[in-house]
Amino acid sequence: MPKVKFKPDNKEIEVPKGKLLREVCEENNISIPFSCKEGNCATCLSTIEKGEKNLTPPTEQEKQTLSSITFKHNYRLICQCKMKGPGNVEIKQGVQ
Repeated sequence: MPKVKFKPDNKEIEVPKGKLLREVCEENNISIPFSCKEGNCATCLSTIEKGEKNLTPPTEQEKQTLSSITFKHNYRLICQCKMKGPGNVEIKQGVQ
């Protein structure tokens, strides 16, 4: 099963395919903050340091929110991400 490593919490968690990463964070006390949980506020904006291809593509709402701020290709709203692939993912809370 693929794993997601959440930095700086230093937690590595197995995540089944299709699982929403927001749910994983809430279930495992990960320090990424969530406000709207719908991709509108960008509170959960984070940097995907490894394995971005193993996440679902950005939703239309995520694209709209990210287009309103300055962002790099590896920035994602964690509330909108789901696991799609077999590989591992590393997430750093916040942006670099």
